[in-house]
Amino acid sequence: MKIVIEQIDGNEEEQVVIKCRQMRPGLLQDVAKSLVDSDDENLTTNRRKNQFLGTCEKEIYFIDPSDILYIESVDGVSFMYDKDRVYRSDLKLREFEVLLREEHFIRASRTMIVNLARARSFFPVLGGQLGITMINGEKLIITRRYTKDVRTVLGIWDK
Repeated sequence: MKIVIEQIDGNEEEQVVIKCRQMRPGLLQDVAKSLVDSDDENLTTNRRKNQFLGTCEKEIYFIDPSDILYIESVDGVSFMYDKDRVYRSDLKLREFEVLLREEHFIRASRTMIVNLARARSFFPVLGGQLGITMINGEKLIITRRYTKDVRTVLGIWDK
């Protein structure tokens, strides 16, 4: 992807123009990745390389993984939840899972991964499931299939 940067005088409004053959899903993600991967020191910082892009109310945000409480997939679309907002992402849940493998994220269900570092507490749920209360008070359910993995990571065992 070609990136062109033009310096303007102080009276002109700054703008970003994207020229593409066809609008497609993930285009903005690709543009941001190209900017982040650029060799130009003014365009990139290490902090940006470790963040995800998400859209919320027609604005694009950089989201730090440590701010994400959990990521959920609904009808094939991924949503990142922080304490205050929900961001839509073009990444698939399995992509997040791979990218966040070294972080405190773990699969909680077929459609959700959870940031264990942002959990407040855990509680038992009938049927062998495990409940998790996030720092914002939201309660989530870890399904039976993934409960053992979470218990192993946390070091808690049934007696």
